[in-house]
Amino acid sequence: WSTGLPRTDLITRDVSLLPADMRDELGKLKARLDGRRLLMFVSGSSTEALTEPSENDIDRLQRWLRANDSMLGVRLLESDDAHPLCSGAGDSFMDLSQREFVHDEVLYRVASALVADVPSSFVDFLVTSRPIIGLVPNVPDGRRAFPGPIASTYAELEGLLDTALDGEPDAAYKFTQRLNHDFSDGANAARVVARLRDLVEVYGIGKRFGERMA
Repeated sequence: WSTGLPRTDLITRDVSLLPADMRDELGKLKARLDGRRLLMFVSGSSTEALTEPSENDIDRLQRWLRANDSMLGVRLLESDDAHPLCSGAGDSFMDLSQREFVHDEVLYRVASALVADVPSSFVDFLVTSRPIIGLVPNVPDGRRAFPGPIASTYAELEGLLDTALDGEPDAAYKFTQRLNHDFSDGANAARVVARLRDLVEVYGIGKRFGERMA
């Protein structure tokens, strides 16, 4: 069935069609941003993540964020501990942990770019057509297959932000997007429901044998 992934409807469909708790979370996020652009920083396994940033790394990132009217929101997928970027680093960094924001989809809707080392977040975020920067300590040979630039240090990350945010999706990005998402129109769940209805009403799946023949 080529229906598209229903979950991505929560990223692409009109805000008015979202559940009430997601709309509330969206309002909370936008209020905290106060007009600033959100860069979403997602990290998963500690073995794949970058080493902890130095004070110099944090200072440089903070200066860039202030100069570009942006905030870096940090979401750790395998820990509730505060990331060093959110510890005493001023108002340019935001805690996006599940304690604060339950739904990844709300964050993806708002983020101007994704900075991450988690493949599943890359795939979900592709539906937005917005920039993605990979974080990999030891860059593999597969760099060319990734739909965006890759940073192996915080210094490299800072250097990539300007060009990544100003650019349009390139051929590699669009190819990976097509590979993972057939649709981005917010109607994926409706297509699944239609196919299930066909199984019941047209083919009689789930009905008793006599009802199928009627």
